Amino acid sequence: MAHNTSRFFDSMWYGQRPIALLFVPLTWVFGLIVKLRSLAYNKGWFKSTRLSVPVIVVGNITVGGTGKTPLVIWLAELLKSALA
Repeated sequence: MAHNTSRFFDSMWYGQRPIALLFVPLTWVFGLIVKLRSLAYNKGWFKSTRLSVPVIVVGNITVGGTGKTPLVIWLAELLKSALA
């Protein structure tokens, strides 16, 4: 089910179909949520945790098929060999 939904939205976005314009207002809602969340962290309403180790984030908005998993495997092996 989720895979079909993802495929549907991917085909709309990457296929540049005019119906995708109906989702433009959702980008405004998303932007507002991001700004409110940032404000909440800046005001101290949401708490963040500082970690004692570096964190590497591998990802993007696209789900599946962009090569994140092979990159993480390669990166893990690289870091493992550097520590050995």
